[in-house]
Amino acid sequence: MSGLDVALYVVAGLLLLLHLSTWTLLWRRRHAPQLRGRSSWLTAVACTANFVLTAWYLFASLLTGAGASCASWLWVLAAAWPAWTVSVLLRSMRLWWAWEAQRGAIRETELRRQTRAASMAASYSATGTSQLSHVKTRPNDGDQSVPASTWIGLERNAGTGVAPSASASLVSGAELTSTVAVTAERKRMVLVRICLRSGWLLAAVALGMLVMLVATIPVAQLTQRYAAEWRPTVHADCPAGLGWETLPVYGACLLTWLVGAPLIYVRLRRLPRGFGARAELIWCASVSVLHLVATIATAAVTLNWDFSEHAAQPLPPALTAWHIMCLVLGMLWALLRPALLADTATPEHAKALAVLYAAAAADKPRDPGPAATSSRTAAAPDASPADGDLLAPPSTRAPRPRRPTRGTINTLSTALSNITSSTRTSTTTQVSAAGFERFLLTLDNRRQLTLFRDFSVRDFSVENVLFYEHCHRLHRLLLSPDGVDVTLLTGETREIVYLFLQPGAPYEVNISGSVRTELRQASRSGMLGIRELEKAKREVARLMYQHTYPRFVRWRKEMGLPIEEEGTGCTSQASIPRQPSMRFPAPMQQTSNVR
Repeated sequence: MSGLDVALYVVAGLLLLLHLSTWTLLWRRRHAPQLRGRSSWLTAVACTANFVLTAWYLFASLLTGAGASCASWLWVLAAAWPAWTVSVLLRSMRLWWAWEAQRGAIRETELRRQTRAASMAASYSATGTSQLSHVKTRPNDGDQSVPASTWIGLERNAGTGVAPSASASLVSGAELTSTVAVTAERKRMVLVRICLRSGWLLAAVALGMLVMLVATIPVAQLTQRYAAEWRPTVHADCPAGLGWETLPVYGACLLTWLVGAPLIYVRLRRLPRGFGARAELIWCASVSVLHLVATIATAAVTLNWDFSEHAAQPLPPALTAWHIMCLVLGMLWALLRPALLADTATPEHAKALAVLYAAAAADKPRDPGPAATSSRTAAAPDASPADGDLLAPPSTRAPRPRRPTRGTINTLSTALSNITSSTRTSTTTQVSAAGFERFLLTLDNRRQLTLFRDFSVRDFSVENVLFYEHCHRLHRLLLSPDGVDVTLLTGETREIVYLFLQPGAPYEVNISGSVRTELRQASRSGMLGIRELEKAKREVARLMYQHTYPRFVRWRKEMGLPIEEEGTGCTSQASIPRQPSMRFPAPMQQTSNVR
């Protein structure tokens, strides 16, 4: 047995371990959001098939002593590479369809929301009522209740990449008459985009077939050249001149361009990170292109190879070993990396959110000015020192221990202070009821909620406050004095489920599994009511009160910003008429002006 055979046996053992570990990870983390879907299970089936095939070949070659033949190893490549490539292709196509479907759904929901607001504005103007604060969707007084599509950058103005301004006015009567036409036109545009991208895919397939034909001509010439003198000595059952062992190389070229070109196109289109395994697709595309370059380069080198009796034999096994190493690299990045990172929550989408939010918020006023602030402060009642500031952190909660610097990490005083502060923090982890109720009143304040959301974007923890705002908006729709608009309510519910609740959502909130299941079941059955919303809102508000709120107060004190008082510049929930069975818990009812 030669050294090359030993090396190929080692590669076969690594392939066995790779397939086995990948299948084990996929099975153990089958409930992770990043690993759900048919493409992941197709990958698991491909790993199982490759494991069986590689084990069978390894056992047969060791039993018969025939050695590592080129044809058998190319058959291993033929079974492994297309299965992995097809799974990646299905993933990319699923991302495309989900992207287009969500863009269309969010635009339709926003159009219906504007239509509903305009119709209510017309009805209020007809009755002589001018208070529209609880039905406005994009007011000019600092209200930031814009849809989540503004934050994630999916709703663009005519494809320019600029998010719509929050100070946009309501739609006019002329736009109301063309609502159906605009909705149909947007649906047609979505279909046109999908057809265009399908056309790009077909063009990539055609280009791949052309490149495959051009690249395999020298390989075919090479097959005819060494068939009579080398191949029968390695594999006696292979008929001379057939060249069937080169078919996996042809298929690898075709599938490389079939998958590599569309995925690079997705990379250039900058698919949003909220749609899942974008890094996986990028690595698959890179490995595919490297595989194609290696195939063409190897075929070009073999044309000028000296085909003597001593130099003819090592070349095809070396070519096969190169293909197998490319396969190992591709499967390592495509399978193991997403499986290992499936349970890790990274703030990458929040960083992208901050950039998009800065671009969207550049056109709207952040602060109403010193005159408005002074007038609001003068009109507000004085807060008693016993009550404390609304924006002050709870007195029972200890500050977060600071991480020691590099110069003092080994000192005894720093270690003792860290131990003391961590012990004090662990004894005061329970949330103060009075402080939490004050924090809920702070969230009812429209201006303070805006400031808190701006800080959450900077702090990369904006999912909770966005979910709280969506629940509050849905709450207002349920308590509307003109009745419940079923169409608008359905669109808002679907948006909440898609953006925050479903597995692998772009802004999945960290709530308990029982509450998440209850919300999903209620949204599917159309019975999502005040009780479910209040439970989710209070749980998310408690998380914000424990983690984000103390950092927000500390940041405002460090920046020297003024502390706002309760009721200044806001339209709280007290201005919304409520039914007796839809009130907040007891501490919140005492602060309400509606009996």
